[in-house]
Amino acid sequence: MMAVVRWLLGPLLGAQLPFTTLVIAVLVVAWYGGLGPALLATGLSAFLGLFLFIPPTYSLQLTGKMELVRVLFFSLTGAIAAMLGESRLRAQARAEASAVEARNAADLARAEARRAEQEKSRAEAAAVEAEEALNQQLAIEAALSSSEARFRVMAESSPLGIYITNPAGDCLYTNPAYQRISGLSEQQARGTGWSRAIHPEDRERVFQEWYQAAERRIPFQSEHRFAHLDGKVVWTRVNAAEIADQEQLVGYVGLVEDISQHAAAQAALRQSEERYRAFIEQTAEGVWRFELEQPVPVTLPDDEQIERFYAHAFLAECNDALAQMYGYSKAGELVGSRLSDMMPHSDPQNLAYLRAFIRSGYRLTDAESHEFDRQGNQRYFLNNLIGVVSEGHLRRAWGSQRDVTLNRQAESAIQASEARFRSVFESGMIGIAFWNGQLITSANDVLLDMLGYTREDLAQGMLRHGRLTPPGYEEVDRKATEETRLRGSCTPYEKEFLRKDGSRVPVLVGGARLADHMVDAVFFVLDLTARRQAEDRLRQAERIEVVGQLAGGMAHEANNQMSVVLGAASFILARKDLPDPVRQDVDYIRQAAERTASITRQLLAFSRRQILKPEVVNLNAVLNNLQPILRRTLTEQQTLELRLDPAAAPVRADPAQLDQVLLNLTINARDAMPDGGTLTIETREVELTDEYTARRPGVSIIPGTYTALVVSDTGHGMDQDTMKHLFEPFFTTKAVGQGSGLGLAMVYGIVKQTGGNIWAYSEPGMGTTLKLYFPSVRDSASAPAPAEPEQPSRAVGGRILIVEDDPLVREMARRSLAEAGYEVMEAADGQMALDLVSRGARVDAVLTDLAMPGIGGRELARRLREGRASLPVIFMSGYTDDVVLRRGLLESGVPFLEKPLSPVKLAQKMRQVLDGGTL
Repeated sequence: MMAVVRWLLGPLLGAQLPFTTLVIAVLVVAWYGGLGPALLATGLSAFLGLFLFIPPTYSLQLTGKMELVRVLFFSLTGAIAAMLGESRLRAQARAEASAVEARNAADLARAEARRAEQEKSRAEAAAVEAEEALNQQLAIEAALSSSEARFRVMAESSPLGIYITNPAGDCLYTNPAYQRISGLSEQQARGTGWSRAIHPEDRERVFQEWYQAAERRIPFQSEHRFAHLDGKVVWTRVNAAEIADQEQLVGYVGLVEDISQHAAAQAALRQSEERYRAFIEQTAEGVWRFELEQPVPVTLPDDEQIERFYAHAFLAECNDALAQMYGYSKAGELVGSRLSDMMPHSDPQNLAYLRAFIRSGYRLTDAESHEFDRQGNQRYFLNNLIGVVSEGHLRRAWGSQRDVTLNRQAESAIQASEARFRSVFESGMIGIAFWNGQLITSANDVLLDMLGYTREDLAQGMLRHGRLTPPGYEEVDRKATEETRLRGSCTPYEKEFLRKDGSRVPVLVGGARLADHMVDAVFFVLDLTARRQAEDRLRQAERIEVVGQLAGGMAHEANNQMSVVLGAASFILARKDLPDPVRQDVDYIRQAAERTASITRQLLAFSRRQILKPEVVNLNAVLNNLQPILRRTLTEQQTLELRLDPAAAPVRADPAQLDQVLLNLTINARDAMPDGGTLTIETREVELTDEYTARRPGVSIIPGTYTALVVSDTGHGMDQDTMKHLFEPFFTTKAVGQGSGLGLAMVYGIVKQTGGNIWAYSEPGMGTTLKLYFPSVRDSASAPAPAEPEQPSRAVGGRILIVEDDPLVREMARRSLAEAGYEVMEAADGQMALDLVSRGARVDAVLTDLAMPGIGGRELARRLREGRASLPVIFMSGYTDDVVLRRGLLESGVPFLEKPLSPVKLAQKMRQVLDGGTL
């Protein structure tokens, strides 16, 4: 390795003079590195030269003194070079330090120069600012002086009083206006002297307001009086505010305004308002103000404006008089009411009233409104009103109103009275006439038609007392005239008037004078012709009623006797040893008795004393069974045509009553076709809908399915006046003595009693059609059971109490039950039956007549059942005139036997009752 180093350094250092070459390296190191690096380079170079180049190479041994001298000299040279290099470096460092110091000094000098420049600039700027500040101060002082001058000029010339105080409220300045208003000089007002100007009565209030404003640091405002030393009083309005410098209070400035004239005007206004309010409160007229929550554009159509009035108008102000018109005591109770609450929207008069208000430019005079008070009573008011319009909108309305309700009610009463009189005067009920002693001056059409005169006859003066009154009535007319003169009116009395054709008309006359004298009078005339005819009909009806009662009594007695005859015939026919000729004779007797019983039933139907027994029946079957009788009722020139609908539903009715209805209608049709014609009877099923019933108001019709019975004839028909009275009792179009007027009334009652309805259709010359509607039922119609030979009833035993007032009927019933195997007890009346039972007699069933003297059958059954509720009772009767008759129906489930009695039917009914079977 060392060889390699030597080989590498040899060319550079030389083999013989290594130190010469190396010394250059040492010098370079010393120059640039200083002492340390130079000594290190010297030692290293001596080592390399000794070891590599001085023989012996690669060894540190010295072979001669010369090599030692060389080494020492080289080391000394290196040391000197090192010291020289160190010295140079130190000198260089000192020079550099000096240079740095010089540079720093230069920098410092430059910095100082810049600072000096800045200070100079600042000084110059400060000088400029000072100059500007001085100029500004001078300007401010000049402006302030100018402002103060202007303020003083303004303050001195201001009509408003101006004062300035310090924070404590001490006055510093007042202007002439203040001095004039307060009556104090500037010197007098200074300090707290300004307070002397405040009126003593206002001073405490003003101080309190001042302290409150100062404490809250808000502007001071007050209206109070100044009292001058000469006694003059000035009303003032004072406004004061703080003077502050950066939130620091430095004083107050205030303005004082003389408002004496304004205060006087306000006082006058208040006095005027007080007078106005006193007038409003004292006036009898109602005064009001309506406000609109939303102003109404005046360009809208009238109806839309009215709708908005009702939607947004409310009573904002009124007086007590107005409130009292509506039933309130004070205005406050009415204020706030809506227009719709006071003036009904539904009244056309109110809509016309508001429409007139709009069309008149929102100004009306003496316009009537219809309103309601607190109790809901109708009120009428006469209004004067004016609307307030601004910017094209109605905003409010003022008005006054008078209550004219009493006037309107009086007018309405007069109008109603006139209308009532006019309705009476023009009605067809009664004749009315005005007369002036002997001449009729005015009369209604009823009187003219009654007497056969015309309007022309009336105008010609033909209706005079002497011409109208037949002989014989002078005395009653004189008494009526005298009574009218003394009492003002006369008691109605009957007399006769002469018609224009000379015939007489019975009338009822009453009259009254119209003034204190008898010159003007009015009399009323009632035509008694219809009344007389009605009295005749009533007398005829009474005769019919008497005949009916007689017929009913005869039928009842005949039924009793036929019970005996039929019972005896049954007993005889029951014998086995009866010869045939005798049996035939007895059978003739039985048949005659049964025909007689049928006749008695018709008599009972005529007298209306039969007991109604509604059943489910088929109208077609009823008509087929009754057809022979209906045909015999008609004349030879009249025909009967039946049009029966097989699908017609059954109805619930009494078959006997249906027979009577058909017979009455057939008789009426016969009489309406004197020259012959056709009677058509139809049945059909119809549906009466809600729409159908709605077309007949005033008639109670239940919508549903009905079976219609339509009866039509081709007779002379009827006009509308006749149709109006068609179903009225005693009304008839037949000649006197040919009809009672009860036929159709009876038909109407029977149809209504079954829950049906009846309508008639007719025109003169077109015949008449009657439509009878019966409620349909879905039950099967009861068909008459085929006649079966009567068989004796099987005896079941038991004790039967028979109660019957007729001894023959009682004996027949006793024998019938006894032969049927029953034990029988008898009683002739109800009291005897009660006595038998009260003595402890055992009774299993009771057979009693329904109508007996004293205690009737129904009362007897009730008393017997008080001790034994389940006691079977069978009623028998030919007719009854007690409650059952008035009701017209038997109670459901009540056992009943019609007279005449059949022994077999009696035994069968008794067996059913005792067995608890069908009754």
